Amino acid sequence: GLRHYRCKNGSIIDVEISGTLIHYGAAQAVMVNLRDVTERRKAEKKLKIQATQLREQAQLLDIAEDAIIVLDMEDRILFWNQGAEERYGWTKDEVRNKVAYEVLHTVFPVPLHEIKIELQKQGRWEGELIQEKRSGEKIIVDSRLALRRNHEKIPIAIVEINNDITEKKQVQIALQKAKEDLEARVAAR
Repeated sequence: GLRHYRCKNGSIIDVEISGTLIHYGAAQAVMVNLRDVTERRKAEKKLKIQATQLREQAQLLDIAEDAIIVLDMEDRILFWNQGAEERYGWTKDEVRNKVAYEVLHTVFPVPLHEIKIELQKQGRWEGELIQEKRSGEKIIVDSRLALRRNHEKIPIAIVEINNDITEKKQVQIALQKAKEDLEARVAAR
């Protein structure tokens, strides 16, 4: 079992106690093992607090309307929020550990390796992507990528936030076409 003991200096330590029954012929003895698990218990408590905080942060990310995706350094999906489920049509369980850009048939404005170079240098990248929903419908997204590093500055993940701007782009195209048509009519007079 686990017991708390107070040391001479006043600090309290956690000690894990276990016993083993040992047979010596007809005689029996109990070997008692005492192990100081104070640091392990502190680490476990810290991890529980961090896990709770991460769950709370993930819940906040789930209520965001934008599609929020967290990728590992090989572009595999680690996190896919509710907004991504609604935007693209796949559940988080269906896409977990899959390569995001293959799932979404992403078309980049420049080669992906150039985006990766900028991401490594600047820590972020922004641009428009063409992606495909589960239904096959193509959409245009304003994408923002941010590189996450660990405490040793080693890249560990990419956070991708995608905002569907398909309707906005269609309106811009229609307005541009109307303007060009008007200019062509005026020029023809």
